Amino acid sequence: MNNLYMYSSHVVLTGNKKFYIGDPADGDQDKYVMVISAALRLKFIEKQIFDDSEAYKVLRRVQLICLGMRKPDLEYLVLYDFDEIKKRNFFRCQEHLFGKTVMDICLSDPESVKDALLTYE
Repeated sequence: MNNLYMYSSHVVLTGNKKFYIGDPADGDQDKYVMVISAALRLKFIEKQIFDDSEAYKVLRRVQLICLGMRKPDLEYLVLYDFDEIKKRNFFRCQEHLFGKTVMDICLSDPESVKDALLTYE
């Protein structure tokens, strides 16, 4: 069982793994390498739905989305209320929301979207 691919859709599998390169004895956990991987599902490869450049573009886009996701931080989620999280990370993909943004939650509240757009202008 491959544990690198944590998320899946009908088209791709994607995941990431963090490897710490700092010395744990020194308490140095700030240095790490992040490996982000994406793979097309076998049925799309066998049917040759995408040519090489299209497959590359799809996989590269998935990797970029994963790079932009904010990792869940329990302390951050507990210390700040929802309004503060909306102010700080309204348009940023959140891993604990499975790649969705806070804006996706607030689509039924046009005032929140309007305020966020004015804030980020």
